[in-house]
Amino acid sequence: MKSTINFSFILSGTLLLSMLSFSQVKPNHSVNKSKKEVKMGTLSQDSLQVSFIDKFFVPKNSIDEFKQKMNYNRNFVSNLLGYVKGDAFEQKDTEGNMTIITIAVWENQDKLNNAKNSIQTEFKRVNFNPSEFYQRLNIKVERGLYKKLHD
Repeated sequence: MKSTINFSFILSGTLLLSMLSFSQVKPNHSVNKSKKEVKMGTLSQDSLQVSFIDKFFVPKNSIDEFKQKMNYNRNFVSNLLGYVKGDAFEQKDTEGNMTIITIAVWENQDKLNNAKNSIQTEFKRVNFNPSEFYQRLNIKVERGLYKKLHD
């Protein structure tokens, strides 16, 4: 958990899914090809994308401070080269604790790797240590790299 927490709250990504095109589109093919036919003949953009997904369990007394830092990080990350989109979801339990899931989608693994470096540099600049932050606020983190499920 030590090394993985050194990245931002919302960075997310998967192993790079590589596809090579072995077929060529013939000039007499119909313009109205199915999605599956297009993907078989070419490298689709979403097959290169990587998603970094985080799940945070945040005690009710830590929610405000956590959300403030999360919003700062999401804003910073959304301006980095290669960022495609991001989402955040929240759910409260009966005691007022919150589970937050963040998803950041990147153009490809190289862009995600570059973003991680930029984020570490920013964290040093603002003197932010994610591991200490999570520990101090008693936040539990699960994170992982995911790829889009294709038929």
